[in-house]
Amino acid sequence: MFGKSKEPKEPKPKKEKKPKREKKPKKEKPPKEKKAKEPKAKDGKGKKGPNKLLLLLPLVLVIAAAAFFFLKGGKEEEPEEPAGPELPAEYMVGETAIPGLTVDETEKEVQAILAKTVTYTYKDLLDAGGAASGYMTQLNGEGFSVVDEAFVRTEDRPDFKAQEGSLLLAKNIKKEAPAAAAEGEETTEPVEQPDLVNTVRISWTPGVCIVTADEEEGIVTSPPPEESGGLMGASISVTDALDYLKGMPPERLGLTGDTMDNYKVYVQDGAIYVNEQPCIRMNVYDDNNVQGGNAIAGCYLMSSDGLHLYRLDEVNRTVEEIPME
Repeated sequence: MFGKSKEPKEPKPKKEKKPKREKKPKKEKPPKEKKAKEPKAKDGKGKKGPNKLLLLLPLVLVIAAAAFFFLKGGKEEEPEEPAGPELPAEYMVGETAIPGLTVDETEKEVQAILAKTVTYTYKDLLDAGGAASGYMTQLNGEGFSVVDEAFVRTEDRPDFKAQEGSLLLAKNIKKEAPAAAAEGEETTEPVEQPDLVNTVRISWTPGVCIVTADEEEGIVTSPPPEESGGLMGASISVTDALDYLKGMPPERLGLTGDTMDNYKVYVQDGAIYVNEQPCIRMNVYDDNNVQGGNAIAGCYLMSSDGLHLYRLDEVNRTVEEIPME
């Protein structure tokens, strides 16, 4: 048989593990700064060489200037002679070309100024003289006067019932005031402006009326007053016409107020024709508005015979007769 069985040994107690020691944190070392490598110069010496192109540029400019001066012969450029006046080579009339005026080379200051003439021909008129008469009256209302060739006002009128005739009307062109110099700019003497007039020539033949408008140098003037004191031989004088208008009640003239003492009355140069009769034009201004502006309170026409008084509507170019006492 077998021997005695051995009793099992008691298990040995497990040894307790010792706690691990905490490791000390490592000291952080500062990062090492990397040294920037200097770029090697092209000359291989470690230093940057000068820009040879910049050094050569002034030398090139000097050589170019010297070459230009040598080619020009060392002489300064002579100023060119001023070109001669520009004149039209031809005039176009419709589709026809007409050779223009030529002048000698010594004429350095000649000028060719295109005229502002405008001409219209009216055909197939039943009464050409009547059309001319009506147009004259219309222009009188626009400040034109019948004048002679010297632009002196005249009372001579053609017979508009005749088969043919002509007349000349003119009006002064107002000169423009010189522009004021801006602040800080030096004032210069104004350029003298020539006296100019607008002219209208009217001529007629049976069935035809020709009107030519133009701009010419000159000035419209009145003839010297006659010793009689009348208006160009009229039966009423300017003074009488003014006195009559100032003595009228404002209400009859279409004005406000009780007396004409509140108004200023002035005579305007140039006669206006109403029914083929010359009239004295009188402008009435409000006395309170003379310094504030040039607004006209009314415009009135007294016939040269002193028998008719009209109020002029300048907007519609019509007249209204005012009964006289």
